[in-house]
Amino acid sequence: MSILALAKRTSIGRYEPMSERHDATAIVVAGGRSARLGTDKRWIDLDGEALIHRSVRLMRTIFRDVVVSSNDPIPGLPSGV
Repeated sequence: MSILALAKRTSIGRYEPMSERHDATAIVVAGGRSARLGTDKRWIDLDGEALIHRSVRLMRTIFRDVVVSSNDPIPGLPSGV
C-alpha cells in the first residue's frame, strides 16, 4: 500500500496525516552508499530539516511504530525510533 494512500491530500497539493495512526510499523531504509548522488542522502537539507529527520517525523504521524534501518547510528532521532 502506498504511504500516500494513508494520508489525505490538501487543497494546496500537500499531504496531511489522517486523524488516527495506523496499527502498523513503518520502516525507513537509510543505509545506502549514496554513490550516484555523491553525498549522504540522509543529511540533505529540506527547509532546515535533514531528510532522515523529516522522513521519521512524517512516518510517526501516520504509523504507530517507526523503525530506521541504517549502517550507523543517526543522531537526533526521537526516542523509541
